[in-house]
Amino acid sequence: MTARSTLLFELLSLATALSFSTAAQLSFINATDYNILKDIDDGCVEVELPGPLQFGGSNFTRAFLSSNGLVSFGKEFSSYYPVLFPLRIKIAILAPYWDDIILSEKRELRFKIFSKTSSITIEVNNFLTLHTGKNFAADWILWSYWCHCDLIKWTLHKAVVGFNFNNGFYQNHELSKSRDVVNIDCPDGSPSHFAIVVYKIDNVCNANTPTTNYGTFHWPTTLPGNTVALPCPNGPNGAIATRKCSENSIWESPDLSSCFTNTGKIQSLTINNTNIMPVLHNIAVTVNAITNTSDQNNGNIEAISNIFNQTATILSNTTKLSLQEVTTIAENTIEILQDIQEWPMNVVATQSNNIVKSFETITDALLNQGNVTDVTLLEQSIAFSGKQVMKSLYNGITFTASSISNALTIETVDNENNTSFTNDGELATIKLPESILNIINDEDDNINFAFTIYNQSILFPVQGSVQNTVVESPVIGARISGVADGTQLSDPVFIRLTLKGTPMAEAIGLLMVALQ
Repeated sequence: MTARSTLLFELLSLATALSFSTAAQLSFINATDYNILKDIDDGCVEVELPGPLQFGGSNFTRAFLSSNGLVSFGKEFSSYYPVLFPLRIKIAILAPYWDDIILSEKRELRFKIFSKTSSITIEVNNFLTLHTGKNFAADWILWSYWCHCDLIKWTLHKAVVGFNFNNGFYQNHELSKSRDVVNIDCPDGSPSHFAIVVYKIDNVCNANTPTTNYGTFHWPTTLPGNTVALPCPNGPNGAIATRKCSENSIWESPDLSSCFTNTGKIQSLTINNTNIMPVLHNIAVTVNAITNTSDQNNGNIEAISNIFNQTATILSNTTKLSLQEVTTIAENTIEILQDIQEWPMNVVATQSNNIVKSFETITDALLNQGNVTDVTLLEQSIAFSGKQVMKSLYNGITFTASSISNALTIETVDNENNTSFTNDGELATIKLPESILNIINDEDDNINFAFTIYNQSILFPVQGSVQNTVVESPVIGARISGVADGTQLSDPVFIRLTLKGTPMAEAIGLLMVALQ
């Protein structure tokens, strides 16, 4: 600072550290009625405050005025060696000029409590109103004045100017801990003086701890115009919530768009034979509850993909499931697939291939149980049908999905009774030939089928195309127990799809089968 500069450092609108070149600028610096602390090194005087002073979200009734150019609240602090805030300990401190100061000879600390009606209080109110443009009206003032402390002309340990309460509530003056915080207000070489005025007035955004669907947030006392950032309590890792303290000292609504809700975090779990049923159920319930777009994120879709993959692995090595267990597993997986189709396309695309492959493996594993006699599951945009047909009665099978009054319906009939290849509202049809009998194990008495129709195609992004593009038709598939793919068949599999209400050529369906 230059010799004629003035230092004005506002602290929370709760305190102001002031040092000026002439007392005429601020007459309240030179009060005529005061107490004195002198002939002391690294010591304090305790002052009982007229009423609670809120600082950093806590209330204090005692102040400790240190010889070393600072005031602490609640407990004594008089270190002679200044360090930048925040301190490692939790303590409320205001530091107009924290340095190693010995109060001896002419050096002294003058201090006084002034009431609301005191002329000193009125002068302080008028000055702060003029300086900040806000109307100030203090209830009382704690006035502290370090007089003839010529260390302000130079700094022994690089003085600190600022305030401290904890890691989230502190501030350092830009010249703190530098050799530049010197020569303040000494134009004529006379000894310097500096003062701190602590006045009780609530003009900050006070600390509060609201509990929301996104967790509990501990918003600290914050200066007007500042924005606070806190980690999201429920995750995901690294996600931040922010909230601004307005210029009028009113908290604005927080931005929680990056946070999980209380039910929005899908845990990465390890699935085994004993917990597979409850885990899938709980995941289905959790996914259904995730409606906030911030929870529909890459972390959660990856967790779902991992759970599907584990489920597929467990089921592929399990041969003792009841029909009820098979049905429940199918229900939960279909419900999850239904719900994630409402998630952002770019999020689902990161794991769609893994999820679909895992679901196909799950389906194969369920078919291999040999007890899927007749299972039909219908959701808004996905349907699943499991059928068991005696080999002696099999002459081909046709699975058709339709949309009637915006509701998804399915029908499975044998080819002999399939009189029409098309019907009203048809979305997709797959027709399996009788020649399947030629590749089925002779020891099996039955053939097990599973059909799936996806009326939405978000799980099937078009590779290498424009971002967020998916196939423009429903997606239909068939799984046959003991049959790896359609390439073993001597006769074709017919697939009919509807694209924007227009029937497509059956040859396209044949191509899709060849690519499966």
